Amino acid sequence: MRCSLHGLPDVRSSHGPEAADRVVAGILDVVRRRLRGTDVVAYVGDHEIAALLAHADMDAAHTTAEAIREAAENMRVATAQGVVGT
Repeated sequence: MRCSLHGLPDVRSSHGPEAADRVVAGILDVVRRRLRGTDVVAYVGDHEIAALLAHADMDAAHTTAEAIREAAENMRVATAQGVVGT
Protein backbone atom coordinates (compact mmCIF):
# COMPACT_ATOMS: atom_id res chain seq x y z
CA MET A 1 0.00 0.00 0.00
CA ARG A 2 1.09 3.56 -0.67
CA CYS A 3 0.08 6.81 1.03
CA SER A 4 0.80 10.33 -0.20
CA LEU A 5 1.99 13.07 2.13
CA HIS A 6 0.34 15.93 0.27
CA GLY A 7 1.73 18.66 2.55
CA LEU A 8 5.34 17.50 2.31
CA PRO A 9 6.23 19.53 -0.81
CA ASP A 10 5.03 22.67 0.99
CA VAL A 11 7.18 21.87 4.03
CA ARG A 12 10.16 21.22 1.74
CA SER A 13 9.76 24.48 -0.18
CA SER A 14 8.94 26.66 2.84
CA HIS A 15 11.27 25.17 5.46
CA GLY A 16 13.89 23.24 3.49
CA PRO A 17 14.72 19.62 2.84
CA GLU A 18 16.08 18.99 6.33
CA ALA A 19 12.74 19.87 7.94
CA ALA A 20 10.87 17.72 5.42
CA ASP A 21 13.23 14.80 6.07
CA ARG A 22 12.71 15.14 9.82
CA VAL A 23 8.92 15.10 9.35
CA VAL A 24 9.16 11.93 7.24
CA ALA A 25 11.52 10.27 9.72
CA GLY A 26 9.15 11.05 12.58
CA ILE A 27 6.15 9.64 10.71
CA LEU A 28 8.05 6.47 9.84
CA ASP A 29 9.17 6.02 13.45
CA VAL A 30 5.60 6.31 14.76
CA VAL A 31 4.24 3.89 12.17
CA ARG A 32 7.03 1.32 12.66
CA ARG A 33 6.20 1.10 16.34
CA ARG A 34 2.68 -0.02 15.39
CA LEU A 35 3.66 -2.64 12.80
CA ARG A 36 4.33 -6.33 13.19
CA GLY A 37 7.91 -7.56 12.95
CA THR A 38 7.27 -8.89 9.44
CA ASP A 39 5.97 -5.58 8.07
CA VAL A 40 8.04 -2.83 6.46
CA VAL A 41 7.31 0.86 5.97
CA ALA A 42 9.54 3.26 4.06
CA TYR A 43 9.64 6.63 2.34
CA VAL A 44 9.70 5.82 -1.37
CA GLY A 45 10.14 9.37 -2.65
CA ASP A 46 7.86 11.84 -4.39
CA HIS A 47 6.13 12.50 -1.02
CA GLU A 48 4.91 8.90 -0.64
CA ILE A 49 5.19 6.32 2.10
CA ALA A 50 4.77 2.65 1.23
CA ALA A 51 4.09 -0.27 3.53
CA LEU A 52 4.70 -3.93 2.78
CA LEU A 53 2.40 -5.93 5.01
CA ALA A 54 3.30 -9.61 4.75
CA HIS A 55 0.24 -11.88 4.81
CA ALA A 56 -2.02 -9.03 5.89
CA ASP A 57 -5.73 -8.83 5.24
CA MET A 58 -7.71 -5.72 4.37
CA ASP A 59 -8.29 -4.90 8.05
CA ALA A 60 -4.53 -4.79 8.68
CA ALA A 61 -4.02 -2.64 5.59
CA HIS A 62 -6.75 -0.25 6.75
CA THR A 63 -5.25 -0.08 10.25
CA THR A 64 -1.81 0.70 8.82
CA ALA A 65 -3.19 3.35 6.50
CA GLU A 66 -4.96 4.92 9.46
CA ALA A 67 -1.72 4.86 11.48
CA ILE A 68 0.11 6.65 8.66
CA ARG A 69 -2.67 9.25 8.38
CA GLU A 70 -2.68 9.90 12.13
CA ALA A 71 1.11 10.12 12.30
CA ALA A 72 1.20 12.53 9.35
CA GLU A 73 -1.50 14.74 10.86
CA ASN A 74 0.17 14.85 14.26
CA MET A 75 3.87 15.02 13.36
CA ARG A 76 5.53 18.34 14.09
CA VAL A 77 9.19 19.33 14.04
CA ALA A 78 10.87 22.46 15.29
CA THR A 79 12.65 24.68 12.75
CA ALA A 80 14.26 28.10 12.93
CA GLN A 81 10.98 29.51 11.55
CA GLY A 82 8.83 27.68 14.11
CA VAL A 83 7.07 24.34 14.37
CA VAL A 84 5.98 22.72 11.09
CA GLY A 85 4.16 19.57 9.97
CA THR A 86 2.41 18.15 6.94
